[in-house]
Amino acid sequence: MVEEKKLDFCIGLSSNAVLKAEIAEIKAEITEKYVEKKLKHQHFTDAFPYQAQSWNCAQNTYAKVESTGKGINVRFFISNLQGMEAKEIYFEF
Repeated sequence: MVEEKKLDFCIGLSSNAVLKAEIAEIKAEITEKYVEKKLKHQHFTDAFPYQAQSWNCAQNTYAKVESTGKGINVRFFISNLQGMEAKEIYFEF
């Protein structure tokens, strides 16, 4: 619907096995470099294509992998915004 109306969007996604597999390597790196040392850090992935079964087409999908200093927190989101980095989309949109 948002595409039909040509609306800009940024929508959070629930995690699933496909998305978790997509970021498994970076999550392991963040865990080793920051979580185990109790350091805070945020990492945003580049866009990767993801299409849920109920969607008409794949969307640009991003992940924010965060070491909170006490553990790890992963959030996924999709967006059609062009010319912006994942961090900009996440915090500014």
